[in-house]
Amino acid sequence: MGRFAHAPSKDLSIVIVSYNVRDLLSQCLTSIENSTHDINYEIIVVDNDSGDGSADLVRSSFPKVRLLANSSNIGFVKGNNQAFEISCGRHLLMLNPDTRIVCNALHQLIQDLDRDTEVGVVGCKMLNSDSTLQPSCYNFPSLKEIFGMYFFGSSRFGGLLKMDYNKEHEVDFVRGAFLAARRDCLEKIGLLDENIFMFGEETDLCYRIKQNGWKVVYSPETVIIHHKGKSTEQLPDNMYVERIRSLLYYFGKNYGLYRTVLLRVIILAGVGLRLLLRKLPVITNHRNGSKVLSVSTQRQIIRMAIGLASNNSPEGQK
Repeated sequence: MGRFAHAPSKDLSIVIVSYNVRDLLSQCLTSIENSTHDINYEIIVVDNDSGDGSADLVRSSFPKVRLLANSSNIGFVKGNNQAFEISCGRHLLMLNPDTRIVCNALHQLIQDLDRDTEVGVVGCKMLNSDSTLQPSCYNFPSLKEIFGMYFFGSSRFGGLLKMDYNKEHEVDFVRGAFLAARRDCLEKIGLLDENIFMFGEETDLCYRIKQNGWKVVYSPETVIIHHKGKSTEQLPDNMYVERIRSLLYYFGKNYGLYRTVLLRVIILAGVGLRLLLRKLPVITNHRNGSKVLSVSTQRQIIRMAIGLASNNSPEGQK
């Protein structure tokens, strides 16, 4: 099912989809080159029509990096798949450009994947910019958690796991800022679902992986720094709409009609009530603070919930 053009010839293909984060991308690529030893790897950067000179930076300063410069923003998911298809690694890593690799983390990653062939996906320990722990493992989304998000102010569609991040765990899914997958696993189940523009792609991928008998594992020995949301914070209202769109699609695809209808009711009630009150609390976009969504965005979400707006993201949206 996976669309790979080449047989594997390297240990790891590192795929970075970038949009208008030139300086962070430079730091990320530099950290990979400086901190990665004893493995055979390649880097593929997909630039989604950035206007800040990101593509030129890669061409001039990182000539060994394979660059795919798109003429429009095709989204995070299609960008990753575009790179996966031409990759040469026996393992594949989705890596955000707002990350930094430390302590030969990618060598540890290869060891983790090679140690247990039943592992389909590996996630890592993420640290914030100040080196504090950034939790990165989640339960699959549930109606109970989404109800709590809208009516009790929790902040995430998938429940954040409370666990000891100094120990290895099998989990439901890991954050897509650093998600490594076994190539032969993707060859069987397929690549990322391109009906998702962004947000939720890691949830759907890990769900399919676990449904097909592989494990999703958190590794505390693989450590990175993640600056969080530097691309997505540029348009917080648009990004929240994409989260809702992806959530509706994920439920419809994986959970069936009954739970999808209940999800729509919860969204309609939660956003509709706040639209009447002209206030939407912290549930908007937690990583950007307690910003209030615009009235037009709340109305758009209501239309999506009752099926009057398309659940498909147009290509080129930014």
